[in-house]
Order: sequence, then C-alpha cells, then structure tokens
Amino acid sequence: MAMTWSKEDKRGAGEAVKAAGFVGIGVASAFLGILAHKVFIRRVRNVDMITASMIDKQARVRGLVTRVGDGDNFRLYHTPLLSFTQRRAILGRKMTANDTIHVRLAGVDAPETAHFGKPAQPYANEALEWLRKTITGEKVSVKLLRKDRYGRVVGNAQLLAKWYRPWRKNVSMELTKAGYGSIYAQDDAEYDGMLDRLRKVESDARRKKRGMWKQKKVELPADYKSKYRG
Repeated sequence: MAMTWSKEDKRGAGEAVKAAGFVGIGVASAFLGILAHKVFIRRVRNVDMITASMIDKQARVRGLVTRVGDGDNFRLYHTPLLSFTQRRAILGRKMTANDTIHVRLAGVDAPETAHFGKPAQPYANEALEWLRKTITGEKVSVKLLRKDRYGRVVGNAQLLAKWYRPWRKNVSMELTKAGYGSIYAQDDAEYDGMLDRLRKVESDARRKKRGMWKQKKVELPADYKSKYRG
C-alpha cells in the first residue's frame, strides 16, 4: 500500500533535512577550524608539544634555526604557515629552552665537543663551526621521527630552497659530505631511507680525506662515547 504524505509531513521532513544539513555544516566547519588552527596558526614551542600522533604521522615542522649547540643538533623556532613574525624579530629575540625545538640530526654522528669534563674529539669544533655557518638563521623543514632520551626530537632536516638555489639540501647528507659526520650506527638509529646514500657520501668523504677523515686514525664518535661511558 502506497504511503501518502500530507503537506505538513513534507514540510516537516524538509525542515528536518535542512536542520541536519546545518548541523553537518557546523560540525564540518568546526573540524576544519581546528585543523586550520593546528596547521596554519598554532606554534609548536618545544619538544614537549610534539605529540605521539605527530611522531606516528612523521609530521613536518618548519622554522628558523636560532642556535647550534653541537655538530649534530640545533634549536628550531617553529613558524606556522600563517606566521607573520619577521626573521629579524625572531633572531633578535632572547630565547629560552622552552621557546625552541631541540633537534637531533637523523642518521649521523659528529665528533664530540668538550663537555662534562671530557676533552673534545679532533675536528669537533670544526664540525660545530661548519653546522653553525650552514644553518644558523636559515629556514629549515624537519620531518619528526622520534624523541630521544635527552629530550630532543630526532629529525630529518632539510634547508629550504632559495631564489639562487631552487632545491632543498639535506643537512645530514651535507654534514657527511663535508667530512664532519659519520653514520650513526647504534641500535636506536633513524635513517628515514637515507642509509644507502649516507654510506656512499661517507665513503666519498673518506676517500677524498675531507674533514675528520684527514686523520691517519679516526676514532668514531660512537667509540669515543663508549670509551667514556666505560
């Protein structure tokens, strides 16, 4: 038996559909608003703000390098896509540890500088100076891979393109190419698919005796750290 609809029924059904549509639009708008805030507006101030979800998704953060503390790590001031803070203002600001993301370069180990009463390795200061000159004040994109036990995020860092260099540069690769980085070979290593390329670049740096490979006998950073732990 066919069901008949009165005018009142049709009007009520139409209003219900409109109401459901408005609710759907409201929910979608709220979701998009939250997403836009996370992607375009919210600034990740430090490593504590990096969530497990961001690590799982291997999210990227970009910003300005404010300080280089060692040959294989640096501090990043995250600038969201809709950030209007000028480079000069960021670099001229006095930063605390809570204002920046502490990044450890993925896949590489630089010679250890002097700290905790331990002497510096040969070429440690040269590695530190190379990294400072290469990335301090530069725009960098970092792919988040994991957090380490020192409160840093291990990341695959790339120098963003410039008008005179319309391509990105992988910082771990460039450090190794210059002879100031060796492949990080411990159990918790993160390579992000770079291992084969890093091996080729390190082999070439060794052969051409660049950086720390100028020495007749090279003590790798991993062996140095193991010696002092023992």
